[in-house]
Amino acid sequence: MISCIIIEDEPLAVANIKRSLSELGGITLSAVFDQPKSGFEYAIKHSIDLIFLDIHLGTENGLQHLKTEQEVPPIIVISANSHYALQGFELNVCDYILKPFTQQRLQKAIEKYKASRANTYASSSHFIVKTETRLEKVFYRDLICIEGMGDYRRIITLHHKIMTLQTFREMEDVLDPHWVVRIHKSYMVQIRAIVEFQNTRVILSNGQQFPVSDTYRKAVKEKLVG
Repeated sequence: MISCIIIEDEPLAVANIKRSLSELGGITLSAVFDQPKSGFEYAIKHSIDLIFLDIHLGTENGLQHLKTEQEVPPIIVISANSHYALQGFELNVCDYILKPFTQQRLQKAIEKYKASRANTYASSSHFIVKTETRLEKVFYRDLICIEGMGDYRRIITLHHKIMTLQTFREMEDVLDPHWVVRIHKSYMVQIRAIVEFQNTRVILSNGQQFPVSDTYRKAVKEKLVG
């Protein structure tokens, strides 16, 4: 399931995108925003997979805001103006759709996004952790969880524990979301290590129990049901 948001200030355009996404299926619309800054902040905080972005948003320009953001999810631009297409692709947007769009055109953009995501993680079997003295390889199959401990993150695997100063935000940039899910501001877990989900907590294969916060509960459920 792909989670997305729409950043668009025209109600009719929002309705058209909603209807098309509903017909395509496999996509969950989490929120709609009429300003780019609030939309980008939400997407980052809630680990949204994909953003549908208009360019002209009142007095705001969606692409200008994109230039100042470092960690936003992939973006599909939906705009009535073709003049910004080159600038959009220079900013690495996933696709650029002109209004009015067809269902087939939107589906093509979604497939392009899926292919890009698959290529990104196709060969992911491990990630690299920076400790105070070295770089260490961690295999996803061995990972159990990552805990926040003050300034440090503690990575627990089947074999040992690793301490790192890397932030959760930094780790989310490199971790494969097919393997790992954020469940709380202080915890990330390996999805396959979850043996029981009780709405407000998870129980892991090593017996540890962690709370699941309201912010991440929906994403955790979606990961567990595939």
